[in-house]
Amino acid sequence: MKGHKVNEEEAVEMVRSVRFNSEEEVIKMIQKMAADHSREVCTTITPDGTTALHFTAKRYRPQILQFMLELDVDINARNNSGMTALHTSLIHSNQTAAKMLIESGADVNEIFSKRSGSRLLHKVVLMDRIEATKLLLEKGALVNIKDKWGRTPLHLSLLRNNSAMINLLLDKGSDINSVDENGQSPLHLSLLYKSYDIAKLLISKGCDVTLKDKTSLSPLHMTADMGIVDLTKMILRRSTANTNSKEKVMGRTPLHLACLKNYSHIARILIDHGADVNLSTTFRKSPLHITARNGSTETAQVLLRHNANVNALTTNNRTPLHEAISAQSFNIATLLVQAGANINFRDLNGLTPLHYCVKTSNEKFMMLLLQNGALINSTDNKQQTSLHHAAIDNNIMMCTFLINAHIDMNIPDEENHTAKFYGTSPELQDLFSKPPPTKEIKRSSKKTN
Repeated sequence: MKGHKVNEEEAVEMVRSVRFNSEEEVIKMIQKMAADHSREVCTTITPDGTTALHFTAKRYRPQILQFMLELDVDINARNNSGMTALHTSLIHSNQTAAKMLIESGADVNEIFSKRSGSRLLHKVVLMDRIEATKLLLEKGALVNIKDKWGRTPLHLSLLRNNSAMINLLLDKGSDINSVDENGQSPLHLSLLYKSYDIAKLLISKGCDVTLKDKTSLSPLHMTADMGIVDLTKMILRRSTANTNSKEKVMGRTPLHLACLKNYSHIARILIDHGADVNLSTTFRKSPLHITARNGSTETAQVLLRHNANVNALTTNNRTPLHEAISAQSFNIATLLVQAGANINFRDLNGLTPLHYCVKTSNEKFMMLLLQNGALINSTDNKQQTSLHHAAIDNNIMMCTFLINAHIDMNIPDEENHTAKFYGTSPELQDLFSKPPPTKEIKRSSKKTN
């Protein structure tokens, strides 16, 4: 240090002097030191983690700062928090000090965090410091610079939901369609953060509403999933390109997502703008399958009015009727039957809707199917009737209902066992030993598929 050992105590004293003494007194204190030594003292970190330079940048002490700058102190010196004097002045809203430091060569694009690759502009935007942001941009900060996750200052501004900051960045040339490492645009993030007014602002500013993230999720998928009517309409007015686009995770369209949440109003809007009611997911689930599972009668009516395939099959060969019965959605099951659903269709295991009724133990569904022509003696892949299933479950109520409906009690399965073999309880054995009743359930004359 050229003969002068920097004394930490001198640095502490200088910080104390900057804090409590007049600017003239501080300058005189510095002048008493040799030039090299005073430069070192100004940037020596105290036990509190600061330096005299940083403390001066924090407080409004322009004469002291000017004197330090004329001494050619290291303006890029960092305190224990890794901040430069410029950084310190900006977060403490000391615009005067910030301007002086920039004019003396402080880097407006300095890296704030090596780990994240964040720049000073990222930091002040994230802290919602509008004046600091203005100053940095006026002095040449790169408005579209990205951190290690591909985020621009505009991306980070969305965390604060401040339209003034967003307008400032856009006015200064921020790329409204820039995407981060996840492929998410500012519009994606505004929806993710539920900043709906900001989303409207971005759309009004002309952002690309068709951009998809890395999972192929578009803003339209997001608004449909959230049930936001006005934003869904705004996006569709701009473009209908993604009306039938599928996200990568499960192959769902915006209509699938609207049906998943029972948003019948969103479903209507999407269909009016060209949504295909019969597109299927990766597992071949149509919007009607999803609606049948979730129990929204209104949404089901919307889909059926627009010619949804009532007998569409999933990868497990389940129809919407299978789904409705499994979910015990009676109103939807009724709608599906009225719309011509095949009430005898077998799934991949050979189970008919009637078999599903046994699993849900619901007489109401069973009556609906039988009155509309369900084949009571239909068997699954193991040659088991619905009575076999009811007996296996020891379901006395279902067994009684089926026997009263005149199911054939003597049909053997692939193991050559009748339902009676599986009815192990005394009550069931007694039931199977009785002669069947003579009165049948009244059937509909309606033809079945």
